[in-house]
Amino acid sequence: MDLLLRLISCVEPTALRQDVLNWLNEARIIQRLVELIHSSQDEDRQSNASQTLCDIIRLSRDQSTQLQDVPEPDPLLTALESQECVEQLLSNMFDGEQSETCIVNGTQVLLTLLETRRSGVEGLMDSYTQGFERSYAVNSSILHGIEPRLKDFHQLLLRPPKKPAILTTLGVLEEPLGNARLHGSRLIAALLHTNTPSINHELCRLGTMDLLLDLFFKYTWNNFLHFQVELSIAAILSHSVHEGKPSPGEPGSKEEAPSGNAAPEPAEPTEPTEPSEPPAGATENVMVTHLFQKCCLVQRILDAWEANDKIQAEGGRRRGNMGHLTRIANAVVHNMEKGPMQAQISDFIKGTLPEDCRGRWESFVEETLTETNRRNTVDLVSTHHLHSSSEDEDIESAFPNELTLQQVSWEHPRYSCCGSPQSILLWSSFPSSAPCLQLLWDFPGLGSSREQLGRDRGGNPRALRDPALPRSG
Repeated sequence: MDLLLRLISCVEPTALRQDVLNWLNEARIIQRLVELIHSSQDEDRQSNASQTLCDIIRLSRDQSTQLQDVPEPDPLLTALESQECVEQLLSNMFDGEQSETCIVNGTQVLLTLLETRRSGVEGLMDSYTQGFERSYAVNSSILHGIEPRLKDFHQLLLRPPKKPAILTTLGVLEEPLGNARLHGSRLIAALLHTNTPSINHELCRLGTMDLLLDLFFKYTWNNFLHFQVELSIAAILSHSVHEGKPSPGEPGSKEEAPSGNAAPEPAEPTEPTEPSEPPAGATENVMVTHLFQKCCLVQRILDAWEANDKIQAEGGRRRGNMGHLTRIANAVVHNMEKGPMQAQISDFIKGTLPEDCRGRWESFVEETLTETNRRNTVDLVSTHHLHSSSEDEDIESAFPNELTLQQVSWEHPRYSCCGSPQSILLWSSFPSSAPCLQLLWDFPGLGSSREQLGRDRGGNPRALRDPALPRSG
């Protein structure tokens, strides 16, 4: 595999590299790697094939953006992004005997194909990455190949491959979420970021978001799942209806409710009903309507929050999904105040939401959520004010004045410390602290010596200091 990646990325000049790529394509190297991602193959072979395909996708895309004089498209990337290749990969994953290893490795390849932004330094997909990024368009053939198989991913979330119970720090988990379902939720989040209308309609028809919310509240300690559900909701709230394409033939752009204490079990699958097609010129986003009306997002947030408050009032532990639930609630409030879906969300909250639930939501936003956000806000600068000392102000400073701009402070139950990177001043009300002071100044790297120590009124060693330096204690 390493030799293959070297042939793809390190051959020069460009014309020779293109000949190598054409030769590999004629040898059907991509199709042969896809065939290895199959339940009949051992786990190591599937994992190696999946990782190699992911590396080929990233390397080929990087090469296409860096090399401006490429005479023709990369044949390996073209083969990987073809609808035929995607369909074959999905067939290996879901047709016949299903295994978690095959589903996970196949989904990793699909997620790499759906990447539209990668950090130029780390090479990782990250919705919140700042700085230099490379942008890619999602090929329409990828979406065409995935769309008919959305029902298989929905069934995967409902009935994953069987896994034995596992022992966790919170007890025995009889039905673990599993890596297969986690990867399924990652794929749904990535597809929602493309904002493709036909895929959105199919997800609404299947009720996949409703199922993801069921899992969100059932597995209250799986933060990996919570993050994917949050990303899915953020994608739905951030895209306007006008951003959607009439079909998956256009590139997309990308970039974590039950009442009471019991967690809801996912509902048994029912025959999906065909969604009503929006009329021409409609200004509503079908996924936003589905999220608030069919999935009852607002009601679920309120019920889950009240259930958690009840558990904590009885001495129980705060649920592990409350942090992500806070972020989801903040996303709803933020997009209700501004954003592409502001009018639609606001109309639902103020008009469609039942009156009693609307009152609960308004009270929750104004009081509970506001207080939670206040507690979660971290002060980057300490508000503790250090008071200047009037003691020894007649002693000449042993340090340049500009060092006072680099002060550091340290607090201890018995000692107070203040100074610059070149000096540390230590005080204590305990007479026995003098040896500690001297040892501190003798510590290697402080650049100080005993000659810089003075004497206080009690005869104990005392550090000379800049009068401009404040001290605490």
